Amino acid sequence: MRVVIQDNYDKMCKWAANYIAAKIKNHKEERPFVLGLPTGSSPIGVYKELYKMNQAGELSFANVVTFNMDEYLGLPHEHDQSYWYFMHDNFFNHLVDMKPENINILNGMTDDPEGECARYEEKIASYGGIDLFMGGIGVDGHIAFNEPFTSLASRTGVRNLTTDTRIVNSRFFGNDPEAVPAQALSVGVGTVTDSKEVLILINGHNKARALAATVEGSVSHKWTCSALQMHNGAIIACDEAACGELTVDTYKYFLDKDMYDLDHTLAKDYLSQFTYPWEALKGIKDFILELGPTLGGDYEQRAEGVWVHKTAKVFDSAYLGAPCIIGPETEVRHGAFIRGSALVGANCVVGNSVELKNVILFDHVQTPHYNYVGDSILGYFSHMGAGSITSNVKSDKKLVVVHNGTENIETGIKKFGAMLGDYVEVGCNAVCNPGTVIGRHSSVYPTSCVRGVIPENCIFKNSGVVIERKAD
Repeated sequence: MRVVIQDNYDKMCKWAANYIAAKIKNHKEERPFVLGLPTGSSPIGVYKELYKMNQAGELSFANVVTFNMDEYLGLPHEHDQSYWYFMHDNFFNHLVDMKPENINILNGMTDDPEGECARYEEKIASYGGIDLFMGGIGVDGHIAFNEPFTSLASRTGVRNLTTDTRIVNSRFFGNDPEAVPAQALSVGVGTVTDSKEVLILINGHNKARALAATVEGSVSHKWTCSALQMHNGAIIACDEAACGELTVDTYKYFLDKDMYDLDHTLAKDYLSQFTYPWEALKGIKDFILELGPTLGGDYEQRAEGVWVHKTAKVFDSAYLGAPCIIGPETEVRHGAFIRGSALVGANCVVGNSVELKNVILFDHVQTPHYNYVGDSILGYFSHMGAGSITSNVKSDKKLVVVHNGTENIETGIKKFGAMLGDYVEVGCNAVCNPGTVIGRHSSVYPTSCVRGVIPENCIFKNSGVVIERKAD
């Protein structure tokens, strides 16, 4: 499970929208991208971000099919509290290229509820399942209308709403719980967890207990949200206010996992789709080849697969291998050797006798002298001292494993140098061994031999001792 903690609701929504947009853009199959959608207050900000991208021509929904989570039983489409009405009012009516026939919402006015639910499951299956299901949870941890003690293997069906849910939702029905329908049609917990990925939004202090149950609690049908612990593609996007019940260790663990400010790279959308940053390594070449032709008039194509910004300075003795992109105001100095598959951001320095291969350098990265950087990602304002390198292949040629304390993360990758977070400083002649991950604002002493995960705001000393950096 991945937990992404953002400062506030607006930032949470922007992060979630960017993640969804990246998934849609990078869907290359002929079949449509299948997106599961929720209602409620949590996703409204995400919907606004998505339809703004769509209206600006940045994101198309022409090849997207949607399935909504639920609908009240007995409410017609035109009722202003039906979820059909909610979705069109808050999202679908704002999209410029969404095909009405690709919108799927359970029919709350059906004469055959069980048949309607069975057909819904069949239609989801006909598309090959749901690629990404976005959802929210209730204060009691319910997903869709799967109230506490619903089977974690449940499928789409009729749900009886609890008194608590009807009281919470009564704010939309004149504050009268009796006016809230007693039943709803809802996808099941199993329907949601069958999706390839699940992205759950949790915001606000009133959801703090539910977030803690989702992340730290035992798997139980009392908290149907806890089923996400068993899903390999589960992501929780939350705000600070929702983290009040998490233990300090859990909060810090997940807070440290976001290493990069993605606003400082052309690879923002590309990187947004991955759980771990090293998952991006295998696709860097194809990403650059796709991005290059779209860069516009500020970039010159100096050779096939090589794009250089007009304000960049590339010395005559430097070698630019394809594919690569060199950003604005960047210097590629004498003897630099870019072997290919390199995205170099703005205001970077690729110095004397530096070799780059299969890398993403964020803006303002400095690799000034005698550095080897292979199969790595270097964050905003990160700096490698003279002679420091990223060693990208293990001596036994086995797959790289990321070691984080007692946790060992299998990467499935043979070539993996280092992930340096924003503002990381690597001292002269230091070696970052395969699978090194260094958090934001951390430093490595000169001549050190680094391996594993170094948390943010820490100092790695020559002896391998890691200490927390003192506040300024």
